[in-house]
Order: sequence, then structure tokens, then C-alpha cells
Amino acid sequence: MAAAPVTVLALGTRKVGAEVSFDVPAGTESVTIVEQMISAPATATFTDGGVLTNGAAPRTLTTASGAVILDQFAKPDYSVDVALDFSDQAPGTGVIVLPNSTGGLALVSAGLAVGTWRFIVSDLAYLCTLASNCAKNGGSKTSTYDVSVLLKPKAPAAGGKLDLTFNFTSSSSPRLSAASALGDPDMQRMLASLDTMMARGGLSLGTVRFVDVPAAMAARVASGVRLKDATVCGDLGQLFTTAPAGRQVNVFMVSSFIASDQPSGTSIVGIDGSVPGPATISPSLQSGVAVSTVALREGANHCGATLALNCDPSGPGCCGADVTAYVVAHEVGHFLGLFHVTEQYGTMFDSLADTPTCPCKSCTATPSTCDDWVPAPKTSHTMGFDECQASAACAGGDNLMFWIYGAGVVGDVTAEQQRVMHANPAVY
Repeated sequence: MAAAPVTVLALGTRKVGAEVSFDVPAGTESVTIVEQMISAPATATFTDGGVLTNGAAPRTLTTASGAVILDQFAKPDYSVDVALDFSDQAPGTGVIVLPNSTGGLALVSAGLAVGTWRFIVSDLAYLCTLASNCAKNGGSKTSTYDVSVLLKPKAPAAGGKLDLTFNFTSSSSPRLSAASALGDPDMQRMLASLDTMMARGGLSLGTVRFVDVPAAMAARVASGVRLKDATVCGDLGQLFTTAPAGRQVNVFMVSSFIASDQPSGTSIVGIDGSVPGPATISPSLQSGVAVSTVALREGANHCGATLALNCDPSGPGCCGADVTAYVVAHEVGHFLGLFHVTEQYGTMFDSLADTPTCPCKSCTATPSTCDDWVPAPKTSHTMGFDECQASAACAGGDNLMFWIYGAGVVGDVTAEQQRVMHANPAVY
């Protein structure tokens, strides 16, 4: 099946604060706006928030009907009715995709407003200059970005394919590379299991490619991807700039991630540069997802006819290739626009009406340890699988987009999650 054409509007170099317009034709299923840094400061400094990594995203987005569906100076609204769930600004390359919420899906179903839409190019450093709490010289009005808009037409509701390119850093043991991946039993098991899990989202794997990361970058991340530097110069951003171009999701297979701010007893096994990612636009500082190979070669004797997921990933009974496939599916879900159904502290949720949630105050036995308790606890409780599968009011642990992997995972995908992924330009 030929891929449905995606219209790419290359709008050139624009300065923060500039208003950009583009036309949305009838039958448009999704609108993606991408800002790629040309020149911008690495940080923005606030009097009450300290030094923050400078991230890019439009300040506002206005439809042809005059509806403002994104305003970064408005009070955050994470309800399911919001037209566009905006949760993050990514350094170097900023991306927003409509739809990614129940409200956005309703707009698409009714038909996106046809005509001229407008947005204001922005980043956090520019927003700082407009805010009352910006430190002296803490912001900048001079940043420039290369701006693109992607318009995807509506496609048949049934099915959808996704091409993946696996980028190897030669850090698994034994060595895994583009040349060896096709005959590697662990990698092939992982791909088969990944196809099974993507099918839960109504997707199937299209073309799968294998490439090797350039030698200099592979050497840089040989001992692990360091996450302390979240700027454009950090390991993750620089790794993603090696992504090959094309309508695909690039998956970078790395040895491990090095971070010092993880909750006790957890470790990072996968990460995205931004949520969503700049689908079909690469290379950029956010062009991919990264997944650890730490579990890939574990427990091969448990890789039977069915997925071996419901186990402790470091304990007995797991098929490591299946665990890795689950992590890839989760990170690809992020890249296609899905947020965690419940974030780690149980105080933030996605904006889809049919995804289960697990509020900390309602679902933990010790609500005084919840992050939003008053007074705030010294150590905030993190939501676990058991308490988030206890009832209809405390659920979500079995969803593919629960915030953590562990014993009890299933990998369910809801109907609205499927629709968000299908609307992404990478899916055909």
C-alpha cells in the first residue's frame, strides 16, 4: 500500500515572536509544527525557577475560525476537553501535533477549520522576556528557528503501517550491528514481539531497516548515554542528529542510560527526545527514541509461543527480547504523540477520556505521601502497578503508556490512543 502523501510546508527561518501563517485544506487529519534551532541560547533564567534548559514550541496556535487552541500564557489545562495537550518544550527541536487529546480528536472528527491558521514562533528564552519573573538578561528575543508544518490527510480508518530504522551503537554483548541484526535470534524475537504489541494499537510494522551509528558517536556513548546534559550538546541530542532521513521512526539501541535523579529502585530503559517527536523530519536533535539493550539477551529460554512480560525484568521468567520489545513500543507510542496515562507521582495524566488514571490521593494507602499533599512530603510516593490495577478508579498499570515497566505489565492500548497514533505523519 502506498503511503498517503503528507504535505510538508517549509516556511524558512523565522525569529521568535514572528507570526507565521499556513493554509489547512479540507480533509486534514493532523497538523504538525516543527521548530528546528538555528541560533538560540542554551538556557533561560527565572527569578523563582532558576536556570532552565531552553526549549522550543509555538507561543500560540490559532485556527482559521479564530479559535486559540494553544496559548502558553494561559493557565495549563490538562482536561480531556482541551483541544491541544501541550506538556513540554524540547531543546533544539520543538514539536506539537494536533490531535493528541480527546478535544483534538473531536475537532478532527468534525473537520479541522479550513483556511489560514497562524502561530507565533517561540522558545522558553523568548517567553522569559515576556514574563514578570524573568531574571535580568535571563531571556532572549533574538533566537531563530527553521520552521516547518506537516499536513496529513485523512486515511482509511482500518489499519496503519509504521516503518522503523534501528540504529546500533555496537554496545550489546555479543556485538549487535546492522550486518548481524538480520540473523540475530534475540533481535528477530524482539521484532516479532514488537509487531504483536504494535498490533494492539492497530499498527503493523512496515519496512524495518538496520544501520550503524557513526563510529565517533558510537564511541561517545559506548559506556552509556549520559542524560545530565539535556541541552542540544548533550549525548541524547547529538545521538539523534545521526538519524537517517525518511518517513520512519528511528530507534537507537544503546547499552544503558546514566542518570542520577531517578526514583529509588528504578532505572531508565528508554527515552524520547520529545513527545511527540519530529516525525518524518530528520536528522534533528529529537529525531528518534533510544532504548537500552540491557535486557535483550536475558532469559532466552523463556521466549516461548506467547509474550513473557508479566514478570520482574531483572528476575526469573522473563524473555528479555519481549521486555525490550515492550520498551520500544512504549517509546514509539511517545514519539507518535502519546503521554503517560498516569505520571510517576499520580498528579498528572494524559488528556484522553478513555485512558484509565491512578490519582495518588485516591489510590495509595498513604495519601499524605502524595506529591500534591499539603504540606508537601519530604519524599513523594511513586505510583506502582499493584495500586494502579486495583479498581476502575485506580487503573492504568496495564496500559502500554503507564509511566514505568515492571511485574504486571500488559501493554493495552485504548481506542483514542490508537487514533492519536494513526494521525501521526509517520503512520501510513
